[in-house]
Amino acid sequence: MRANALALAGPTFFGEPSLKTDRADQDREKAFALARALKTMGLLAFAPSPSDLAAGPDELARLVTASAGTPLSADNAGFLRWIVRDMAGVKVGFVGVGPSPQPREAAKTAVAAARTEGAQVLVVLGSVGRGEAKRIADDLPDLTAIVVGSEASVGEANTLAPPIERLGDVLVIETGNHLQQVAVLDLWVREGSFRFAADGTPPVQGSFSRVSLVDVHERMGKDPEVRAELLSLYKRIDDRNRERFRDRLPRPSAPGAARYVGVEECKACHVGSWKVWKTTQHARAFETLQSAFKGHNLDCVGCHVTGYDEPGGSTVGHVERLEGVQCETCHGPGSLHVKTPLDPSLLVGKPKPTRCLGCHHPPHVEGFDAETALGRILGPGHGK
Repeated sequence: MRANALALAGPTFFGEPSLKTDRADQDREKAFALARALKTMGLLAFAPSPSDLAAGPDELARLVTASAGTPLSADNAGFLRWIVRDMAGVKVGFVGVGPSPQPREAAKTAVAAARTEGAQVLVVLGSVGRGEAKRIADDLPDLTAIVVGSEASVGEANTLAPPIERLGDVLVIETGNHLQQVAVLDLWVREGSFRFAADGTPPVQGSFSRVSLVDVHERMGKDPEVRAELLSLYKRIDDRNRERFRDRLPRPSAPGAARYVGVEECKACHVGSWKVWKTTQHARAFETLQSAFKGHNLDCVGCHVTGYDEPGGSTVGHVERLEGVQCETCHGPGSLHVKTPLDPSLLVGKPKPTRCLGCHHPPHVEGFDAETALGRILGPGHGK
């Protein structure tokens, strides 16, 4: 017989411990869309991190209901400490541990309680970081695995998944953040043994395990329900932000400072460069967002328009004349150059490739080579 379970550790609904004012509504919408998607995927249990309380305990309770998962924390009286489920005739216990003064003691107590309930296989979900997770594994050598999650996920950078370790018989499993990977742990129970031989050639007798990290990408396929949920999310965010930020105008430029003028002003004198630019994805960057209902999405818009949140530039509610990644994204605001075109100090004449990294960075873009990419936006009359 076969049985499957989906379990998580670490930030699940919110990455950071607090919500930023402008982004709070959008982040809540994302959290509930994620919760509904997890329900579709059959979430069994998760170990909340402090970040999951970013919108408060009442909001977390609503997210839990939407996800249909069970929050587990051996050191938080508001959650269950463990659950035991019959899976293909095997009683599997899941214990959740979060950051606390004594997470190891909390884990020991909860694991012992799950044992008394008949758990034959035990998995700890630890939102405690890798170091503490390994100490828990040392203290509880009869665990099958500990799934490592962090207390919070600050910033946008992706983390690398460390190698899967085995401490005695305990597997220590950690994926990269932002759902870059899922860990797949397969357990074969034979002859009533719950001590699992390590990955490799299956033994002639006895139980064994296999574990792997699987990268998550679109080539794996798309679930129709989840895809519909995401589309609905993007539409709701777009509509709400369009209304909410409609009166947010760009900050004025300082007296005597340059402001953004838009590509049509540049085209008047630099038609050759404009022709090259029109053939690039930069020219269609804002259209790409609009077609996906993300034109007012705070996660996206800043890198698809020109002069975003800059003095004399654009805002999420006002991008007129500055749609797409235009000349001034690389060369700087051009109003003073328009007035005095022969003064080379008023623009960045040859932008360095490092300028591209303001937008082309993880988690949005992986493995980006700025030197190589720069060649794709140059042409006769524009750098060649």
